[in-house]
Amino acid sequence: EALPLKEYAFKAMINKVDFNLAEDKSVTVQKFLPVISEVKDRLQPYYLQRLANLLKVDERKLEHELREFQRKQRRGRSSGTVRETSSSISSSFLSSSLEEYCLALLFQYPELATMGKELLLEYFECSENRELFVEWQSASDINSLRGTLDVSLQEHLDYLLSKTFPPAIGESEEGRRRDFADCALRLREEFLRNLVRKKEELLSLERSLGGDAAELAKLEEQGIEADMQLGQVFKKSMGFSARRK
Repeated sequence: EALPLKEYAFKAMINKVDFNLAEDKSVTVQKFLPVISEVKDRLQPYYLQRLANLLKVDERKLEHELREFQRKQRRGRSSGTVRETSSSISSSFLSSSLEEYCLALLFQYPELATMGKELLLEYFECSENRELFVEWQSASDINSLRGTLDVSLQEHLDYLLSKTFPPAIGESEEGRRRDFADCALRLREEFLRNLVRKKEELLSLERSLGGDAAELAKLEEQGIEADMQLGQVFKKSMGFSARRK
């Protein structure tokens, strides 16, 4: 557990990662949580901070994922549960990368501002993305936006502005609008999936506690409504896919 040996392993793995790819971010997190979990407690914050800085993600989210990973490891669950944990981590970071991609489009191409106004704050789970979106809503342009931010958010803004897009996006306004609409729809889908899951969990809890019939009925109605909205998003998403073909 000597620092130089871990540092070597850390750099060797990091050098293989393209941090602009959501899939690579997810894989990196999945690989490093077990590694970080094995080092001495006093060294874990160091590696979490390094990983968070390299991936441009919230360090607190990494800390939470590490605690969840360690908790499930201590409980000695089956390998199937470990795979489930990895899947939840993957989903979390793919979602964060989708948020970043959407904001990068919005910040780099002012003509998307009208479409951006239709996004909901609830779509953004990452605190940095959420704060940037809030400030953007009242800013006249990127320069005025930058002037309202603290240093850490300025760095995150610069990171988003440095993202590059394929020629089909960078050279075509129609391509940008289509890509942004698709991205916004996927954010809404992710938001509704999480909402449906939370309603189901809350309903299950209320039932187990013998909750009030009226409250149970209300939760069921909310869950059905969210599920219907998700179905509508799915149909629209299929339409996007068909048009792309």
